[in-house]
Amino acid sequence: MADNRIVAKSDSDPRPAEINLVRRIGDELESASQDCGRLQVLVSSLLDKTDHPDLVGEFHMLQDLDRLHQVLADSARLLNEIGRASQELTPDDKALASLLKLASLRHRLFPGLYNMDPSDEDEVTFF
Repeated sequence: MADNRIVAKSDSDPRPAEINLVRRIGDELESASQDCGRLQVLVSSLLDKTDHPDLVGEFHMLQDLDRLHQVLADSARLLNEIGRASQELTPDDKALASLLKLASLRHRLFPGLYNMDPSDEDEVTFF
């Protein structure tokens, strides 16, 4: 994928870290959008089956929907905070990262701040 999104004006631009963070957030949202498209196909297929013969598949689909919801919600919170703090030259990465509930997303967006606990890899909210 060509990287033609936000670019720092020069190497002396004081905000390359924020620009990179915005890019990573954009990548997360793009990935979530692709997941949503795949889930639409799965939901359509499941709706064709009225007797629900694949409960395990339906359960996994619901987990995927839950994960998608969490990623989108965390990304929205982060973007809102960046917008609120846009007056500051350099927002506090630790404060921004603390807004995220999903450890795996926090690790992808702020790779230098946290060591990821392997138990967080499959984090799912059960409903």
